Amino acid sequence: MGRIVIVGGGYAGLTAAGRLGTSHHDVTLVDARSHTVERVRLHQAAADGRDVRHALAPQLARCGVAFRQGRVDTFGNGWIGLDDGDRLPWDRLVLALGSSTPPAPGDGAHEVGSWEGAVALHARLAASPTGRVAVVGFGLTGLEVATEVAARHPGWTVDLLGRGSLDDDLSPDVATRIRERLGALGIALHEHADVTTVGPRHVDLAPAGRLDVDAVVWAAGFVPSPLPARWGLPTTAAGRVTVDDHLRVVGHPHVHAIGDLAAVQGRAWIRMGCVTAMPMGAWLGTHLPAMMAGRDVPPFVFGFATRCIGLGGGRAVLQATDAQDRPTRGLAGTVAGGLIKSAILGYTWHGPAAERRTGWSLVTWPQGPAPEEAVSWQGT
Repeated sequence: MGRIVIVGGGYAGLTAAGRLGTSHHDVTLVDARSHTVERVRLHQAAADGRDVRHALAPQLARCGVAFRQGRVDTFGNGWIGLDDGDRLPWDRLVLALGSSTPPAPGDGAHEVGSWEGAVALHARLAASPTGRVAVVGFGLTGLEVATEVAARHPGWTVDLLGRGSLDDDLSPDVATRIRERLGALGIALHEHADVTTVGPRHVDLAPAGRLDVDAVVWAAGFVPSPLPARWGLPTTAAGRVTVDDHLRVVGHPHVHAIGDLAAVQGRAWIRMGCVTAMPMGAWLGTHLPAMMAGRDVPPFVFGFATRCIGLGGGRAVLQATDAQDRPTRGLAGTVAGGLIKSAILGYTWHGPAAERRTGWSLVTWPQGPAPEEAVSWQGT
């Protein structure tokens, strides 16, 4: 029996733990917090105050995985050190440390990459029936926060700002549908807006000048945990840990990285998100026992198929993509897309939770002959 330690209780770590719990190995998951968060619902939590947290200990106990609350701060050969001075030994280490919202250029902006950030934004919106909020970022987070806030808080005016254009990473038909939805919600779209600094009540733009608002939301992407770089593990320029096609950290064959933390060699198009974190966790949870026994296993293969972009108030749009996440065409309008989005959001928690309850692998992601040809389930 080997000792497997998983660091991180997000989508990747929990999915891996659910499958490893039936492996007859000694599996422990470590997280600094006692709960996990449905991160893909944080825009909804920010808008309507819903609680999207779940206690980790009972979830893990259902599948025979031990939980250790603590913050990992040191790393060694065969052990990790916690901030309380304790050391946990391991035969295999799985790093699923995730990512966070990068600092804004200035002080006082809200973020919705964490539960605390979503709660703080909801409190600000609920404190006044009217106001003006600026959301900075054209990615999925920015679009979903802006539209959900506009749909739930009609007394608030919403400005959506981004450095580029909506057309940069969307097919023309999907971009048109999103523009129509933004217009219907009264959201002011500011494209090619170079945000230089932000504050609690303003956004500075070059060369347009200052935009005065009542609140600012910084939604300009995510950055991986900085811990592996501090430990000397190989990382990309963006800070993600470099792994091979068996999700092993390069140069460290007994250490694996999954989820937002992992950058698979030769596949830069595998971006952050639960859509990649959950398949990585499922693959590793399925195949790690065989790897520990010295058996050959197939490489991790992943390809995109679609993106489902929430547009507030139960609406969404479905964007078809090729395997490398490049947009091709729209598949569903805002009403049908909203039903699909609701199903996806429900699955991201309840599907793996059902696996942890039953011990059965209920969902598999298609494996293909080559990464460029693979097509996998795509969520958000």
